[in-house]
Amino acid sequence: MTADFLTGPPPKTITHAVNLELHPSEQQQLAAYTYTVPAFPHICYSDRSGWPGSKNQSRLPRSFSCTWPGQTEKSPGVTASASSLDLFVKNFEHCTPDITLGGPKETYHIHCFRAGSYQCTATGLVFVVDGQGDVRYSVVSWDMDLLAFHCKKPAGPLFDIECEGLTVRQIHFPHCEILSAGEVGHPLWVAHMRHEGLELISPEETTPTHVVANISSCSAFGLMRNDDTPLVPIRALVTFFLDPGVPSLHVFLLPENVVLDQMRRQRARNNGNERFIETISDCELVPQRQYTLASRTELDLIFIQPGRATFYPVSHNYNPAFQIFGFGNLRSIHLTLREHNGMDSVWGALVPLVPEAQRRCGSLVGDLRNVWSEFIRRVSMAMLETLVSRLFQANVLSESEEGALNSETIRIRKARLLLVTITNKGEPACEMMVMFFREEDPYNADNLGLA
Repeated sequence: MTADFLTGPPPKTITHAVNLELHPSEQQQLAAYTYTVPAFPHICYSDRSGWPGSKNQSRLPRSFSCTWPGQTEKSPGVTASASSLDLFVKNFEHCTPDITLGGPKETYHIHCFRAGSYQCTATGLVFVVDGQGDVRYSVVSWDMDLLAFHCKKPAGPLFDIECEGLTVRQIHFPHCEILSAGEVGHPLWVAHMRHEGLELISPEETTPTHVVANISSCSAFGLMRNDDTPLVPIRALVTFFLDPGVPSLHVFLLPENVVLDQMRRQRARNNGNERFIETISDCELVPQRQYTLASRTELDLIFIQPGRATFYPVSHNYNPAFQIFGFGNLRSIHLTLREHNGMDSVWGALVPLVPEAQRRCGSLVGDLRNVWSEFIRRVSMAMLETLVSRLFQANVLSESEEGALNSETIRIRKARLLLVTITNKGEPACEMMVMFFREEDPYNADNLGLA
């Protein structure tokens, strides 16, 4: 894995046997079998309002002391026998799992120090356990034929779960459903995949973010829905991977409960040059519906294929929905997504095309030179006059320089003279001009990648 691929807290290292079978791209990383992963994005960063087991479904703070069964009241409205484990505690201990790489398969591992509730920061899963021990789990493939036989289809990843030294009494599975006010359930089942076949488990509770199910033994579990479920919007992600070699931008439409961390490593194994791009990704998409991606960057060479793509909410489908070419030296590109033949945008964001560190440390003189011809083509005469006036008032331009620029009546020559004058003055002058340009014309400043 490359440094710009993995983000998050510093890794904690544990030792594993060296006879682990590795993917060829990992064979030279014998000392890095196991590392921690970034925080689950829908726990730490998104604007989710609900948490399993909380009275008002309000957001919990990022750091808190965990409350164990026997030390807290049960959530209102939940009934349990005196001998049963308190399955609906208010707080979860957030655990960053260790991950063991074994070829294409990845195994997550968390250690539970005592009875309680543990939430995996990589997958969003919550395990309610009855004692001390280890929980190991990995994402595996669904048996689509078996689901079809039962008229079901996946509604999230399928997790193969094992426990050592403890019993997992309950699991909270992240879902993508958008629940209306007062809604207490939706057509989701918990699938228990066993050697004998498929067991359907009715959820104990449904919160805005999770489906809660009691279990009696560990094996493969996941969420599924009926084949005839009406097609309604679900929470989804628009994610990006940049291949600098081509260069090209790969765009993915994914359900929100995808294990994004695993997807990023899988793409890194199969496409070593790709770089994951952090940007605004949350949206609402309708399964099986077609969408069109468009660029607000007015460059004739930008090409997006295909013209439309279908949103398939299958968590293990990691094929790009769109590819973008021809963005050249742009540092960012403004994209919008809408339903095919629809008018309203369902998602839009400015997507950076260079790493954040490079954007912070780059030279603004170099930035202006990189977009030199495009700036000249885009900027209007009125904007040039505004920039000259503000730069003169800020003492960036001298009186003679302002006079020379104002005497130029041809737009292209005026733009070129302004760029030459400002870039020759160095970084402070370029910074002032870019700041004024962003204030006066944020649309073109974004499209040119001037930040």
